[in-house]
Amino acid sequence: MHFEKVKAQELARQIDNYIWNEAGYPDIQDAETKDGIGYKRIGKPKFATLTIRRQRCFILHIGRKEQRLGLKIQEEIDATLGRKFDRKDYEFDKYPHEAYIRLEWVDNFEQIKPFIDFAYKSR
Repeated sequence: MHFEKVKAQELARQIDNYIWNEAGYPDIQDAETKDGIGYKRIGKPKFATLTIRRQRCFILHIGRKEQRLGLKIQEEIDATLGRKFDRKDYEFDKYPHEAYIRLEWVDNFEQIKPFIDFAYKSR
């Protein structure tokens, strides 16, 4: 559907603007991601990626891989958005530190803002 694509693009712009201009993060830099726009803190690993892979997704990189925080936060995101993100089986072990937000599922940017802040702080 064309509307969902437009909605996803608008949300992607909002996310980008929030991270660079509104959040007040003092130490942001471009993570030079190959398949999207990555955000990282200076001297730290990437905490978020806007990508067109995995169905127009915003990926939050949360904590260290062995903490498996992404899986916990994914449950909270799914509950907030009222839809469950379908991970492939291998992703549970390969990316347990990642949580995914399908852009077209978000009704209001405020729904996801706390998750962005949490990802930023956890890195």
